[in-house]
Amino acid sequence: MKRWLLACVSMLCMVALLVGCGNDTAKQGKHLNVGLYWFGETLDPTHEWDAWTLTRIGAGETLATVTPDMKFTGQLADSWENIDPTTWKFHIRENVKFHNGTAMTPQKVKESIEYTMKQSPRSAKAVKIESITVDGQNLIIKTTEPNGSLLSSLTEPAFVIMDTADLKDVASKPVLTGPYKITSFTKGESIELTAFADYWGGKPGLDSVTVKDIEDNNKRAMALQSKDVDVIQKVDSANRSLFKEGFNMQDVSGVRVMMLKVNHTEASPLHDKNVRSAVAHIINYDTMAKVIGGGALAGGAPFPPSANLGYDGLSNKEVTDLAKANELLTQA
Repeated sequence: MKRWLLACVSMLCMVALLVGCGNDTAKQGKHLNVGLYWFGETLDPTHEWDAWTLTRIGAGETLATVTPDMKFTGQLADSWENIDPTTWKFHIRENVKFHNGTAMTPQKVKESIEYTMKQSPRSAKAVKIESITVDGQNLIIKTTEPNGSLLSSLTEPAFVIMDTADLKDVASKPVLTGPYKITSFTKGESIELTAFADYWGGKPGLDSVTVKDIEDNNKRAMALQSKDVDVIQKVDSANRSLFKEGFNMQDVSGVRVMMLKVNHTEASPLHDKNVRSAVAHIINYDTMAKVIGGGALAGGAPFPPSANLGYDGLSNKEVTDLAKANELLTQA
């Protein structure tokens, strides 16, 4: 499985770092400057993919989330049960407050999920929810068809729980539940956050955080070298060697897939299966991964086997074999 290279922080452990990191900066309750490789156009959770920024910076939370070792764990729901093929029950965590001080109740969670589905067709399509009802501290979700991936879909940042009764500044300061509260947002530049004193998970590890939008790989690396930021996300292969000494650099397994699609139409030589297979046997996947990924990727095709659902010892059948490629081309 290919690995993402990040300096100090990955998408999955960003919140853990900001909340409970054990370094001196966190213990002293100081300010942290973070450089991210991308901001959304807004901070509205329902606008395109913008919600991903909210979970990365520790502002937004979903019912459940995924740990670095790819296990589901409760966040705003502390337990759940798949009652039957189309019915799920989520027990909503008690004593949670939104950043405006309003209590997060099961009814509020229901309204948030329904609002997201209404505003984001992509999100509605993923969850296939027919109805949501409140039963005490539980949320009962009925799906239109058996949906074994519902829990996974609800961990998508688009489903961060927000107070939909307070949407006046949703594009810049959505009212969320995370350990850090957004105080200002400047598109394409920065997000300012302060620790949320009433956070359900305990006192955050920092007093305040500045998150900077540094999309250029080289500028982001330079910002860390010059100490303009304390931590950056996503170091590309060209800059990897800069941080081998004097920096805390982590390689983290990820599930993102990068791929090239080829033209299979009748007018293309690749319409012939033998030609496609020959090309697959010509490619040296390990060398390609080394050159493109700078040692951060593992070679494999069409996808690394361990990234496939249900993986159980599968291997890539189309290994580099020039003789086999020539044989296939003669059959084309």
